[in-house]
Amino acid sequence: MGIRLVLKVSQDSLTRQQKATYDSPDQGGFDLAVSELIITKDSLKAFSAVIGGGFSGKFNANRSAIEGTWSQAGRSMSLVLKQTEQVKPLIRPQMPKAPFPYKEEKLIYFNSDKSIKLNSFSSL
Repeated sequence: MGIRLVLKVSQDSLTRQQKATYDSPDQGGFDLAVSELIITKDSLKAFSAVIGGGFSGKFNANRSAIEGTWSQAGRSMSLVLKQTEQVKPLIRPQMPKAPFPYKEEKLIYFNSDKSIKLNSFSSL
């Protein structure tokens, strides 16, 4: 599976100009500014100086997807951006949520003189 990339295009409420940001939810990158945004009747170009990369492509017939090329760090690859209302959150197995498929026990440990307490249910 590849890395998800989200291009969010909106209109600035003051200038009425279109603006955009990239999200890379799988890498924890959000609201990365697009420094160059060009949208025409049939194409879109969105380059971000922040990440040193960008996308250039053509809209499909009903403008629900853009087929093009992602370029970054001297490399290019084919990419299709599809219109969506919501991006599914990343579910990381190392951050499980209850109920768990295993038995959970709350534990407390003390060092030998009981000056240090360690428990498995306090927040850091």
